[in-house]
Amino acid sequence: MKQTQKSQISKEHIIKTAIEEFGKYGFASASVNRICKNGGISKGRLYHHFNGKSEIYLDAITYCYEMFSEHMRQFQVDTAITLEENLLACYKLFSKFWALHPEMLNLFVESRTFPPIELREEIMQTRAQFFHQAVKEKLRDIVLFHFPNDERRQQMLVSLCFTAIDYITSSVASPAIRPQENLEGYIDAQNDLFQSAIHVLLYGCLS
Repeated sequence: MKQTQKSQISKEHIIKTAIEEFGKYGFASASVNRICKNGGISKGRLYHHFNGKSEIYLDAITYCYEMFSEHMRQFQVDTAITLEENLLACYKLFSKFWALHPEMLNLFVESRTFPPIELREEIMQTRAQFFHQAVKEKLRDIVLFHFPNDERRQQMLVSLCFTAIDYITSSVASPAIRPQENLEGYIDAQNDLFQSAIHVLLYGCLS
């Protein structure tokens, strides 16, 4: 194996270990010492790849968003179902990501809701590059199929649906459900909340 390949594997191992650490403790309380201990990583090896905790955090965030973007590429519009059903199917794939990668959930929420002030701008750019783009691309596919000749409606629906997803993702769907204790219940609650939001969006509050 070439040295560059070994180096990349070593760096990815640090990032994956760091994701667990940041997900459990958050940026402020996370410890480089614990990352090294839990990952069996020497400090020399860690500082060979990273300047410090901030750089590790940014790379961990980028890694998570890149994984998410790749995950969302699976979605394809179903031409045999309604607009509402396609939107719900898209969100179910979206929320399935947490079931596949529960260690990333808290990192996603923190980076959106309470990002470290000194890293806020870089995190927002990374989020826009991967998260916003991946979600909006799939929403555009849906509304383009259902409203092929109505550009104004397409733009409005993409914007409103993305706002609903962004809100639900950065909020706890139910105060009684902690994802660390009941991840399946948490995901179900988020799916229900999105379904309610889409129903109101499409049919109105009095329907």
